Amino acid sequence: MGSANEHIRVSSSVKERLDSLRGDDESYNDVLERLVEKQSEKDFETGFGILSGSDTSGHVEAVREAMDEQMADRLDAVTDSDRA
Repeated sequence: MGSANEHIRVSSSVKERLDSLRGDDESYNDVLERLVEKQSEKDFETGFGILSGSDTSGHVEAVREAMDEQMADRLDAVTDSDRA
């Protein structure tokens, strides 16, 4: 993991919690980096499926289908004009 070049203040209770999460060969920076990465992955995964089963999902699907049809029509128009 990266090297630390900044200092941050934490309360003694936070330090104790970091100590409990820290592996034998881990620095505090390593622990914090691991925790931040886990949270980032969790945040990313949270959005998947959020619209399934909602009224919004049907609307989004309808808009997507309409956009697909518009794109197909535009491609057909371009293809037809190239043939002419």
